[in-house]
Amino acid sequence: MEYTPIKENIFFNSVIFDGCQEQPIDLDFNLPDYCPDIQKLLKCQITPKINSKAISGDRLDIDGTAHIMLLYLDAERKRVRCCEHTSPFSTSVNIKSSPTNAVATTTIKTEYVNCRAVTSRRIDIHGAFSLCVKVFTKDSFEIVSDINNDDLQLKKIPVNVSNFSGLGQSIFVVNETIDIANGSNNAEGLLRTDAKAIINDFTPISNKLMIKGDIVVKILYLTNVDNGDTEIIEHTIPFSQVVDTDGITETSSACVSLDILTHNVRIKSDMSGDDNLFEFDAKLCATVFSYNDTEINIIDDAYSTVYELDVNYKQININQLIDTLNETFIDKGEIQLGDNNISKIIDIWNDNLSINYSQDNEGINIFGKLNVCILAYDNENTPFYAERSADFNHQVTKYQLPDNITANLSATVTSISYRIIGDNSLEVKAELKVTAPLFKSNTHKTVNEIATNQDKERCKDTNAALNLYYADKNERIWDIAKEYCTSVEAIKSENDISDDIITSRCMLLIPM
Repeated sequence: MEYTPIKENIFFNSVIFDGCQEQPIDLDFNLPDYCPDIQKLLKCQITPKINSKAISGDRLDIDGTAHIMLLYLDAERKRVRCCEHTSPFSTSVNIKSSPTNAVATTTIKTEYVNCRAVTSRRIDIHGAFSLCVKVFTKDSFEIVSDINNDDLQLKKIPVNVSNFSGLGQSIFVVNETIDIANGSNNAEGLLRTDAKAIINDFTPISNKLMIKGDIVVKILYLTNVDNGDTEIIEHTIPFSQVVDTDGITETSSACVSLDILTHNVRIKSDMSGDDNLFEFDAKLCATVFSYNDTEINIIDDAYSTVYELDVNYKQININQLIDTLNETFIDKGEIQLGDNNISKIIDIWNDNLSINYSQDNEGINIFGKLNVCILAYDNENTPFYAERSADFNHQVTKYQLPDNITANLSATVTSISYRIIGDNSLEVKAELKVTAPLFKSNTHKTVNEIATNQDKERCKDTNAALNLYYADKNERIWDIAKEYCTSVEAIKSENDISDDIITSRCMLLIPM
């Protein structure tokens, strides 16, 4: 006898490539004519920016530029100056398959940078950054959810699953003209710019996701090139973007990530010719993974009331999106600057962040390190630069999670504030925003195939209509029914019980 199984697909987001490669940077260049000579290097920073990425067949092509920012003291006035340089790069990644619908996410981390002033106008730079790539596509596996046959008994277990329904990615541009506030001085030069993207809300609609968020722009600029006076402007740019996501519906859950690939700031004159405007543009990449929550039946066990069976099992992994962590917190610490005495802070920022988590009975513990960069004046009114690593930790107590929870943390330092508390020490407050989808993962044994031999009938006592069985506490009705070649429903009906497990020692009537 052949059994015809009814099968159901479970969809998941499959990682078809996950790897990193190091990109070296070895170059030297001369300062532009408009930059004064170097007296002392303060900070050399490499910021890789991705201009484009595209999957073609089994290859992912990435083009970008390594943006080099050099902060230094000029030789004449010993004031902070900035010189910028770009170096293009391109790479191809063999993803070993040709997906029909896939998206690629990228993470870039500067590994090291060595910067040396060969002369007062020539810079020698050696460094490297890691480009890490993940390529995702939609995949599925089959499970047997039912088998229609009168003699076959199936032990079905309902399981909640977050079926992966679709993925989408959109690269878009946000631009705005930023007006320097009234009362502030005009801009004579840029020293440092920073931009952070924050998602405030998103709404799924049919095959699309509407994202609303902010870009927080911070600009450190010179108001007087001769004496080195500086000012900082912070500006928030709201944006909205629709991301095409096939398979998403109004009831879907979504996991969304947002990265700034590139950003640029330029000084611009207003109608009267004053340099009191900044032209800002940024290229962003939004990536969407959508899930539909549903309940499926997996077949944990099977037997025939008539024939002996050969049952083949397999292990399957079921994921359920139970929540999305969205936590903002402030971490405070003290930073010592050693021999550097502080008279005034020019700017303070973070240029590197590492984060991890652990779980205990009280919730999720978030911890990591951030690199605090400090540009300041000493007691002799000479600018200096220092950086320190600061630990942070935070506990989210609203979650009491089992061990089979995984979280892919994403963190942003949304702001840093400070207070000078001594000649060479600062109290620093960092506001961090942490997001992470929380997935519960369970492994199940499920029936994969069933084969029977009609020549091997099960031994069944047909001399009586009923048998008596003395059941112990915690025995399963399923095991009893399987042993006596009857059904669970028949035993429950005959004994007027509804539980699947015997709650106390008793006698059962077993219909035959």
